[in-house]
Amino acid sequence: MNSLPDYEAHIQLCPLIDALHKKKRIIVIAGAGISVAAGIPTFDNMPVGSRRIFDMHMYNNDEDTKRLHQMMCDMYHRVHAASATQFHLMLAALAEEGRLLRLYTQNIDGIDTQLAPLRTLIPLPKKGPWPKTVQLHGDLRTVRCLRNLHLSSFDPALFDSGVLPFCEGCEEDERSNKGRRTPRSIPTVPVTRPRIWLYNDFNYPDEEAITKVMAADFKAKPDAIIVVGTALKVASAKIFAQDICRAAHEYGGFTAWINLQAPPRGLDCLSLVVKGNCETVAEH
Repeated sequence: MNSLPDYEAHIQLCPLIDALHKKKRIIVIAGAGISVAAGIPTFDNMPVGSRRIFDMHMYNNDEDTKRLHQMMCDMYHRVHAASATQFHLMLAALAEEGRLLRLYTQNIDGIDTQLAPLRTLIPLPKKGPWPKTVQLHGDLRTVRCLRNLHLSSFDPALFDSGVLPFCEGCEEDERSNKGRRTPRSIPTVPVTRPRIWLYNDFNYPDEEAITKVMAADFKAKPDAIIVVGTALKVASAKIFAQDICRAAHEYGGFTAWINLQAPPRGLDCLSLVVKGNCETVAEH
């Protein structure tokens, strides 16, 4: 410790550091704040109106779709150049030690899942065993066919306009099945879009699987919940954080909030509130 403020910060963090070293069934609910040190901005640090652009209504016309795609391409280039932060590496270490029960991430950057201990499965299986990381809002690196038949990697060159690219997998299937009728249950236009959740998106592919993972994790009786780098503005994430924190509190577990902002109303079962940078926690 080089100064009194450093010493005071260390004392404040002691309960959290102790929990991170000793707890055996840790759940982390993470948001954009854990990727800021990697150069990925949060919505609060993006241009005004960015939150409105990440909405399903942007697919209503070609001009809006082009704006959405341009923002996704810009984010993809940032993500592609980014490296894991100290907090990401700390989470990977917890997973490697077998003490991270689950990482629930709202981030679409996929920085965490590039680390071997935090790898996920896409699509998320509806039956266990489940991967360490659950992507609540998808992964920008992955593109899905709207027929839900094929997955591919994001290619910025295909998303430089207001037109949704055709699915190469579906086109190949149609060439192979020439002359056969497409089942009515399958959409007739084989187009693709990034496999991420947008506001007002009521058809996110992993929704059922995520619900099952959450139910299983409640039954596992986690002994520590860390909510970090998120303001919990998405209602479903906030409800989950509230419920799992209350459950852990009833089990005698430890719960903590790490963010530059204060926790929202309703998140009232916290053992510790750290208003600060999560990188500082990782460095301790």
